[in-house]
Amino acid sequence: MDAAHGGIAEVQLGQLALRKSTNAEVKQFAQQMINEHTQANKELMSLAAQKGVTPPTTPGPKYEAAMMQLQQLSGENFDKAYMMEGGLNGHMESQAVYQRQVLLGQDPDLRAFAARILPRVQGHLQMAATMTRNTFAERNDATPARPGMQMNRGTQTTPGTQMTPGTQMNRGTQTTPGTQMNRGTQTTPGTQMNRGTQTTPGTQMNQ
Repeated sequence: MDAAHGGIAEVQLGQLALRKSTNAEVKQFAQQMINEHTQANKELMSLAAQKGVTPPTTPGPKYEAAMMQLQQLSGENFDKAYMMEGGLNGHMESQAVYQRQVLLGQDPDLRAFAARILPRVQGHLQMAATMTRNTFAERNDATPARPGMQMNRGTQTTPGTQMTPGTQMNRGTQTTPGTQMNRGTQTTPGTQMNRGTQTTPGTQMNQ
């Protein structure tokens, strides 16, 4: 159960933040996550028991790996990483889980539970977004925004995507048919194209 794993993770991440953080605001956020997710977890466990489902008792491998990484950090680096993982990413994932349950769930009791918890999760997400000044998350986009995120090797651009002057593509980046480069785009003296950059058949470079 994704919701159960996420709820347990939020409590354990909050407990870790209380031990490691020296930032009063971060610790206050962590304590609120512990209090509210503990209550939600109890409700979910009780509901699962009524349905004859054995709920998980651990966060699961994904969240455990994140906590292991956080344990290696300290000071401001820890605070930023905790607010990104326990504040933004965790609640974005939980929001998606509860929204899916509200819209597509087959069990009326689980749907009702999700509908009751969803606003709380969204509130936590907004709090985290404000604390980290992450306006991307404030738009409730389901995709986590990580500072400094780059396009991975092999990333493809969608048809009709244009490259603005100065934009660079990583090694192995491919453009799909129909991708165009803006007119007038010039390379400055000494500029080199990355090794391995390829274009698929049909790609055009305007004069």
